[in-house]
Amino acid sequence: MTSQPLRMRRVAAHGMRVRGRRWVVLAGTTTATRRLMIPLAISFRDMSPSAGLETLVRDCTDKLGLVYDHIERCEVVIERPHRRHHRGQRVRVRVHVAIPGPDIEVSGVHDLDPSNENAYVAVRDAFRAARRQLDDRRARRTSARQRWERAS
Repeated sequence: MTSQPLRMRRVAAHGMRVRGRRWVVLAGTTTATRRLMIPLAISFRDMSPSAGLETLVRDCTDKLGLVYDHIERCEVVIERPHRRHHRGQRVRVRVHVAIPGPDIEVSGVHDLDPSNENAYVAVRDAFRAARRQLDDRRARRTSARQRWERAS
């Protein structure tokens, strides 16, 4: 018998492989659930750090890892660029996703959008834009591979 815990043996039995990255089995699940641990850097500028925002960013990053499994790292900057506004302070969120090939850069610069006064909505919108770009990249990669297989 191997010295691996039972959950890790189940993961191996379901055919999940480790490719230079670390897979983690979520505790308390009956079926093997995988989560890719993506190196993440979160920065707050001109605002105080928030545990709720950090949790939201980590959850959104984990969801990006499920969409595209070749993510090398993710950097998120949440900032309030101007301190004095008559109608509320806008939040700017920048997401940098490093993948093989050109990286994905999302900058939520919508100064007239009133929804950017809420930091949670701004983070959600930025990660939705990053997910759309990752979906496009995955589709282009898949179609290029299919064209190559047809040609050979």
